[in-house]
Amino acid sequence: MRQILKDGAVYILRFDKGEEVLTGLIAFARQMDIHAGTFSGIGAASRVALSYYDFEKKEYLSTELREVEIASLTGNIGILKGEIAIHAHGVFSGRDMAAKAGHVKEIVVSGTCEMRFEALAGKLERAHDATTGLNLIQ
Repeated sequence: MRQILKDGAVYILRFDKGEEVLTGLIAFARQMDIHAGTFSGIGAASRVALSYYDFEKKEYLSTELREVEIASLTGNIGILKGEIAIHAHGVFSGRDMAAKAGHVKEIVVSGTCEMRFEALAGKLERAHDATTGLNLIQ
């Protein structure tokens, strides 16, 4: 991951072929001592791990996509149990141009992923919510 531009609290980041985006974002946040932020991105991926949260079962149902465009990637960075945590959702499409969307667990870049990241002041804390089974912002 490369930092291309910085303007105040806004960063333009570029991920290259073979890089995993979410782990790269976590490393960037650690390096910059960022505990809260939002991001959006576009690009292309060789592999995406997506999931859908089943509220009745309180578990994620997962699937994997291969060779897709990253039509839209959005999310936030916060803190969960003292560690940096990412919550991301995305929309992806393949050769058929049909959109697939959901909670993003992993993205491996095939061409590039261009991202706008905005660091926020303070901490965005997450904690487990027994009612939903999710780690919600507090």
